[in-house]
Amino acid sequence: MQEEGIDLPAINALAQTTDGYLWLGTGTGLIRFDGMRFTRWEPRAGEKWPDDEVRYLLASPDGALWIRTMNTISRFVRGRLERYPEADSWLNGRNRAIAEDHAGTLWLVRASDPPEVGALLRNGTFRVYGRTDGLPERSIQNIFEDRSDNLWLSTDREICRWSPGRPAECRAFPRVGTLSIAGGAAADLLLGDDLEPMVRAMGDPSLTPKCAARDRDGNIWIGTLGQGLLRSKSGKLDRFTRLDGLSSDSVLALFEDRERDLWVVTARGLDRFRDPQVLRVSTVDGLSSDQVTAVQGTRDGSAWVGTLGGGLNLVNGNRAARYQLSSLLPSANILSLFEDTSQRLWIGTTDGFGYCLKNRFIQIRSPDGSPLTHVFAITSDPGGAIWVADGKLGLFVLRSGVAQPFSLPGMRATGMYQVESLSDGALWIGYYDGGVAVVHHGTVRNFTTRDGLADGPIWDLAEDRSGTVWVGARDALSRYRNGVWTTWDTTHGVPDGGVWGIIEDNQDTLWFMTSRGLARLSLEALNQSPDGAPRKLQFTLYGQSDGIRLAANPRMTNPRSSRSSDGRLWISTDDGVAIVDASLIRRNPLPPPVVVEEIVVDGKPLDLSSGAELPFRGRQVHITYTGLSLLVPERVRFRYKFEGLDHDETDAGTRRNVDYVNLPPGHYRFRVTACNNDGVWSPTGATLAFRIEPYFYQTKWFAGLCILGLALIAWGIHRLRVRMIMTRYEATVQERVRLTRELHDSLLQGFVGVVYQLEAAARQFECAPELGKQRLERAIEQADRALAEARQAMLAMRLPALEKSTLPEALSATAGGLTEGTDIDFHLDVRGRVRQLPYDAQANIFLIGREAIVNSVNHAHATTILAGLTYSEKHVRLTVQDDGAGFDLETVKAKHDHWGMAGMRERAVQIGATFSVCSSLGQGTKVEVVVPCKH
Repeated sequence: MQEEGIDLPAINALAQTTDGYLWLGTGTGLIRFDGMRFTRWEPRAGEKWPDDEVRYLLASPDGALWIRTMNTISRFVRGRLERYPEADSWLNGRNRAIAEDHAGTLWLVRASDPPEVGALLRNGTFRVYGRTDGLPERSIQNIFEDRSDNLWLSTDREICRWSPGRPAECRAFPRVGTLSIAGGAAADLLLGDDLEPMVRAMGDPSLTPKCAARDRDGNIWIGTLGQGLLRSKSGKLDRFTRLDGLSSDSVLALFEDRERDLWVVTARGLDRFRDPQVLRVSTVDGLSSDQVTAVQGTRDGSAWVGTLGGGLNLVNGNRAARYQLSSLLPSANILSLFEDTSQRLWIGTTDGFGYCLKNRFIQIRSPDGSPLTHVFAITSDPGGAIWVADGKLGLFVLRSGVAQPFSLPGMRATGMYQVESLSDGALWIGYYDGGVAVVHHGTVRNFTTRDGLADGPIWDLAEDRSGTVWVGARDALSRYRNGVWTTWDTTHGVPDGGVWGIIEDNQDTLWFMTSRGLARLSLEALNQSPDGAPRKLQFTLYGQSDGIRLAANPRMTNPRSSRSSDGRLWISTDDGVAIVDASLIRRNPLPPPVVVEEIVVDGKPLDLSSGAELPFRGRQVHITYTGLSLLVPERVRFRYKFEGLDHDETDAGTRRNVDYVNLPPGHYRFRVTACNNDGVWSPTGATLAFRIEPYFYQTKWFAGLCILGLALIAWGIHRLRVRMIMTRYEATVQERVRLTRELHDSLLQGFVGVVYQLEAAARQFECAPELGKQRLERAIEQADRALAEARQAMLAMRLPALEKSTLPEALSATAGGLTEGTDIDFHLDVRGRVRQLPYDAQANIFLIGREAIVNSVNHAHATTILAGLTYSEKHVRLTVQDDGAGFDLETVKAKHDHWGMAGMRERAVQIGATFSVCSSLGQGTKVEVVVPCKH
């Protein structure tokens, strides 16, 4: 047997733990099954399998799994494997049987003479009992505890009740040593009242019993070596062999799970027995063809079954027989069936339409004598008249043995696909191209999608007991009640492909044929949806696992489903006819246990065995979960909520995993619940708590450091801004001081002299007019000089020469303007690569150079002025040298530097430059300023 890519080896044992997993003990280890996937279980890192061949498995009520190999005993609990070396040493490879009692003590039997029994207590203590403790004399084959907490031992000839320290009470039992029996169910078999099948099986020399079990319905199952599986039910002994579908006639182990499925281990694999929810009748049971087109239930509990190419069949019970008049039918391809109130069977075929009467087929024709070859639906009204819908010719009513055409104004004649007469006498007609027409009291009313009817072909029409009309269409399911249409589509749970068959059973339940299978819905729940306001559908789906294999698409035949007088439902399929007895369908009341199997972070699985909150760092989180319902695992549905991220639960359908990417750091709890095939939800589900640890850049420390860093940057920018403002303010103050000094030395001092001359002229104006006139002329000359010096000071406040020129160009242009009209020869020597300097440095160098040239022109009486501008990597050097009269530095200092030397020196200090003046009387003057490279 192969499942999910795993080749199952020979299976020795089965057990189901309390979490719902089915465990398979094999010759190569342990395999876990959740109903959908077989997974080979491996011990955790650091743990090692003691022995690959698992001989026996025992599930403990506390959720643990006892594993018996040939040489060892192990206990698997919460993902960990516990070993018991003392018990292993005592067994010494002769392990024969184990059993757990009500107190949690594990009892072990080994092959020995004299007999011995070991007891492994819950606290891990190991004890050995022998003959002195009351054991029987013969070698012990098995040990088990009954429902009354009595401990029993079996030998090859007898069965004994025993408690440590008391002699065993034994009684003879035939061939008990041949049974591999363990647990309370086996004790019930051996000690119960119904021993006849057991005695017969062990007393029959042709049978070799291997295992036995009693299911919860009271049936006794006995597995044999080579003779198949026996079942004792109500005193009747049945046998199942390979001819009945058993994978092998050698049965090695039996196990009934929590949902009452019986698992059978054979020499060839693993089989599952369950009570069929649906009975299927096919060609194996005598049906002429498995391609069933139409079914019609009868009043005696049987059903007529029409087929494609196989004619007509009558199914009674679970056996089918071809109808003896099939050879008289116009065609073996049945399109429609209908049984009227007089139990007369009407048949539509691809070559004609008629009815059966006294071993004859009476064909009905149209008034012109032509046969009706496209009769897709037949019905009768309350008055007994037969109505026929022919897809090509339209609607007919039978009168005097002739099919008479019927039409009314507003009624479409072609494309009729369904016809159904309701209890109020109205005739409903469904069309293949969509829409419904209702004929009542000689009038026609048409319904379309504009009225709320489902779109697409009308596959079926049905009326329930309350008089509500149900319409199955290609895209949806519609209900007509109280004059209002209510339509359910795929957004409300209707499977893709719509509904192509509707039938009501005797349990107030509607059954719908869909592309996914046969859907069962509670009529009460459906009626709770208000008119015009559909609610989401909750239904149970029956498919291939239940013996129903519906066609992928509906055929243009009717009826596809029907109910017989005994309440059974007959469903047409591509694999025979399915028979549903709603009263025998057993609801599964057990919600599935839910387990979070794995969490993988960035491709690395984490250990879930601790059960505590898991801390980790990562970007991609993959969570795998499952719901443990082995009955119909493909119908298990899930809902989950990611607390800390999701506001509402997410309906995951049948998906069993979920992915999250780039979750922010924090505490999270993943909670998942599941429901079984009948919609019973687990009350609590499973939870997984974990904590995503932040990376350093996601911590509060990092945020604090970032805030501190930003604050420091802001503070630094603020300090730099303040420093710039202070520097500009100091420059402004210095410039004001310089301008004050310039104006004081030029304009103010000049006008002081002018005022002095004017005062003297005023005093001499009358007594010495000539002398006053001379003083007035000198005042005017002095005022002119003061004005000229004022203009020169104002010019020094603007630097237009630097706005569009380099420093050498500005110095040359300024010197040319100052020496124009004079005999002074000016020359500028530029060395190095000329580059743009910061404005404050360039402006101050220019002003120092201009001041030096002005001084040479106005005061030195020079004939030649040589200027040098040198650019190097370390500094920028400016020199201005003339051949004028020169001056005494000490004398100039004593006169408070009237020529502006102090101003040039202040500008040099402002830009961090070195300033020097070299001059003496008769030797000319040299001014030098050196600006370091930091500017």
